[in-house]
Amino acid sequence: MAVTYFDSDETGAPQFTTSGSGASYTTTIIDIMDAVLINGFNGKPGFGWTKEMSSSVTNSDRTVYKNKSAHANDMYLLVESSLQYSEIRFQIADTVTTPESYQGYSHVASLFPSSGYKWKAMGDERTLIFFIYNAYLLQTNYSNFERYNPYVIYIGDFEQFNSANSKCWGLLASRMIPGTFETATNAQTRSHAFTHQILYNKPSEKIIRPITQVPEEEWSEEACYAQLDSLFSTTEETNTPYNYTSSVSEFEQRAHLKAPWFVMINMRHVYQLRGVFNILPWLNHADEDNKANMLKPLTIDGISYIATKQYTEDSKYTGMSLYIQTSGDW
Repeated sequence: MAVTYFDSDETGAPQFTTSGSGASYTTTIIDIMDAVLINGFNGKPGFGWTKEMSSSVTNSDRTVYKNKSAHANDMYLLVESSLQYSEIRFQIADTVTTPESYQGYSHVASLFPSSGYKWKAMGDERTLIFFIYNAYLLQTNYSNFERYNPYVIYIGDFEQFNSANSKCWGLLASRMIPGTFETATNAQTRSHAFTHQILYNKPSEKIIRPITQVPEEEWSEEACYAQLDSLFSTTEETNTPYNYTSSVSEFEQRAHLKAPWFVMINMRHVYQLRGVFNILPWLNHADEDNKANMLKPLTIDGISYIATKQYTEDSKYTGMSLYIQTSGDW
């Protein structure tokens, strides 16, 4: 299915802004989700999701969207500007009665971006991958990369190797916390690398719940066993300059191997992420001038990608292993 790409620098793009705090906190995250998922802009249609309902609670902008899953059931996505914690939140659910009443949910993804942050979105009617980041990331020296890591979230369908799971979708984010929008306590104080929490997780540890339903189990709010992996996904954390490529043009010429990323649930169920790859030989996090290679446009065999961090502490000499496809078919 063809992927659509949007970013905040395009003509007609809604900008991310915040104002107020506490009960008066507002953001434009719903404007952005409406533009990306529903309405489109700059001559491109939205991803093809539906907008199901919006909260009638005073000062709440909580909104419910639904994808068009390739699996037996569609997935609900809830998005809001959190009045209690002055952040934006995402959560997926199996069923939604009202924006305040929903069942069969994942953990909550909490993000704490500031007014003026840039954003990028890529996806289709099944899946959304969303970046939001401080534009200073693209200007600063590598020593500040950890401070300005982009927030990244993956929302929607996984690919499965049979049709056994009618709810084969998920929500992957750098920090996730248990509960609902009403009960989840604040856990996000700074940006982290994409899937930082789940990538540091061990298969034998229950830390997060990135899916709504674990096959063969009754639904629970509790965390499940979850692990992400790809071929050669563990680059060496080092402050020593190895032979990883710093030049984008050189990387584009040398890149030969593209390996998908997978999520494993309860050490028994393996699903493939859509549009997320490891591409080798790796590209360094920093270029020849010690500026970020993260989020730079990359073209390999006529297909466009952007890359981001795997771990928060990855140094400039560490090869990137997360590449998000922004053109062609997922």
